Amino acid sequence: MTPAPKHTPKELERLVLDAAIESIEESSLLDFTMSDIAKRAGLSMGSIYKHVQSKEDVLVAIGTRMMANQHRVFGEVLALPLTTPERLIAVSLLPPAKTHVYSFGVHLELLIGNDAVLRRASSRWVDKLVELDRELDGVFHRVMESAAESGEFLVEPEARQAAIDALCVGLWSMSVGFTQVAHQRHARDQNDLPGTLPFPLPMDHVLIRSLHHLINAYPWAQPLAVDGIKKTIAVLEAEGHR
Repeated sequence: MTPAPKHTPKELERLVLDAAIESIEESSLLDFTMSDIAKRAGLSMGSIYKHVQSKEDVLVAIGTRMMANQHRVFGEVLALPLTTPERLIAVSLLPPAKTHVYSFGVHLELLIGNDAVLRRASSRWVDKLVELDRELDGVFHRVMESAAESGEFLVEPEARQAAIDALCVGLWSMSVGFTQVAHQRHARDQNDLPGTLPFPLPMDHVLIRSLHHLINAYPWAQPLAVDGIKKTIAVLEAEGHR
């Protein structure tokens, strides 16, 4: 009689990815090896390759796990008892560690957006990444569409979709761009004098002020106010998101 397997496929996949994260944390996103992952997971190379076929696969697989966490956290924040403009600014008031999870998360996000990495990863993991990305985008669009339907977002129906697309892209680009630049500068500073990351961002930070202006460039029944940002920070802190 064939003995029952020690682990389910899902458990084995978790072991592999947990081991990969440990390996990257102790080396780097470039220096980790598949053999080290196998050793840490206590699995054969054959078992490892059933789940990830290359180092690029490992990066994209971990990226999908990170994005799933982002989906969960953003969903929680966008469901908080705040106005829609307050929810939108709340996302940028989150420290990156709350969504990126890993110390290398911001840099991983850059790598898995690289065409050369995606071309060498398996379709299984790339498809998962793309699906999560679309789902995450959909979360923000549904929040905006709900605000428009309720009369909170005061845009005419024929201009609604274009306005939602423009605002979502603007907010996402400014927030992600600033986070990536801050981490890049911090990494470079380590070669000279220790730098410090500015997170969580204070309400008077230039990025928060810029996002405030961007949000209020659109018509709202209740525009975003300074007191609203203060309230948002208090709610995030109370919920353990900051």
